[in-house]
Order: sequence, then structure tokens, then C-alpha cells
Amino acid sequence: MPAWFSLAFVMMAVSGFKFVALPSIGKGDDDRSDGVDLSDWQMPMAVLGLLLALLLSAGLVNRYHQYRAAQRALLRALVQQVQGLEQALDVLAQVPIGRALRSALRARIHGLYQHIRAIHRDYPEIDHLLEVAAAKIQADGGVAEGRVPTIEGEAHFRKLLSAIDRLIGELRGVPATPQQRQQWRVELLERRAEVLTRHHIVQAHRQQKEGRRQDAIAYLQHLLGELQRRGPDTEFVRALYEEADTLYQRLLQGKSLEKDDPEGDDQRADQSSAA
Repeated sequence: MPAWFSLAFVMMAVSGFKFVALPSIGKGDDDRSDGVDLSDWQMPMAVLGLLLALLLSAGLVNRYHQYRAAQRALLRALVQQVQGLEQALDVLAQVPIGRALRSALRARIHGLYQHIRAIHRDYPEIDHLLEVAAAKIQADGGVAEGRVPTIEGEAHFRKLLSAIDRLIGELRGVPATPQQRQQWRVELLERRAEVLTRHHIVQAHRQQKEGRRQDAIAYLQHLLGELQRRGPDTEFVRALYEEADTLYQRLLQGKSLEKDDPEGDDQRADQSSAA
């Protein structure tokens, strides 16, 4: 039995509700006075009606609060998604990404801002944010061609990888055909492979220069494993793998990585990441 029904029953009993027997057939008029007295129903029915009204109001208020909480949670998630996507594109501003892909990702940001405005029309500067997002669809400002620039240390390397992985995850929401999304995914995975190759080859050279040959071998081993695991299986990535494997074999044979590289680490890294 529902709790509200039990409570109503108790309230009716406390208020003085009396149930008496119906009159028997054949008995006199005097005996009929022992039947149901409708006045006894007034107080319990009033209490029951009030109780039902309170329960209904409480349910509506609770649902409204749940709806508002869900809207606030959705708004926070959308804002975080926009900020993460914009930060990823800023981090990758100097990493070559095709203009069509950059425009599609900027259109994704514009669509997220539209969703934010639909939820919260008074979100701070939402109209201005929409204008800026729309302008960047046509002119992102990022590099579209060339090769990955110099990677400034481990932290920068990790930031680049994280940004690329973020863009790969966002492709699901980009308005495009499945074939186009797959093409862009391959493009981003190639940039990821290029970042990996550039960083690990530079580190291998530095480790060998400092006399840590085993560490140099470990860098190249890790690179080869990552290129095999994440790919993609394209001509560009196969060329990166072949170059890394050549350097790896040189180290295993006790040869120097610097033998054919008199001009330094950075130029060697540029060659390894050429598109």
C-alpha cells in the first residue's frame, strides 16, 4: 500500500471517521437513524484532499528542481566541452591540420555555443561568443600545411598528444559524412604519429649524445611500438616507421646516430617528420 494512502487512512481515523452498519430490510424508520451520517465524511475528505494536493505540489516542485539541476549539469558539460575544444585547437595552431578539418571543428564549437544559448539565454556574452565562433569557421588562423614544429620538451609533447586525441574524440559530433569523418580521423592520427616520431627521434639523439645508449634504444623501441599500435596504416606512417627502424638497427649494431647528421638534432627531426 502506498505511504500516502496509509497516511490518509490514519488521518481519517484520527479526525473521527465512523463507519456504521447499513439499515436492515424490514426494520422501522427509527432504526434507520443508525445508518451512515454524511457529516462524518466532511472533515476526513477535506484532509484527504489537502493531503493529495500537497503531495501533487511536492511532486511537481521536485520534478522541476530535478529538471533545473539536469539543465545546469548539461550547461556545465557544454561549457567544458567548448573550452576543451578551443584549447586543443590553440595548442595545435602550429601543427599542420587541413583547413576543411579546422573549419569543421570550428563549426562544432559554434554549434555548442548555440546549444548553450538555447539552455541559458542570458549566458555571459553569448552573442559575442557566437559571432567570434562563426568568424573562425572561415578563418581559423592555424597552420594547414608543412610539418610539425620543434617540440619543446616532454610537457609540450604530452600537451600536443592530448590535444590531438581531444580532436579525434570530437569528430563524432562534427557534421559530416561517415567517410569524411574517417578521412579526418586518419589525418589526425598521421599528425599524432608525426609528433611521436619527431619527439622520440630527437630524444634518442640526445640520449646517445649524453652517453645513455640504452635510453636511446628504449625511446626508439617505444616509438616503433606506438606506430604499430596506433597507426594508421598509411604510406606516410610506414615511412616514419621505416626511418625509426633504421635508426633503431643502427643503435643495436653499436653505430652512432650522428654519423650522417653533422648539422644537429633538429634538422634530423625535421627530415623524420616531413609530410
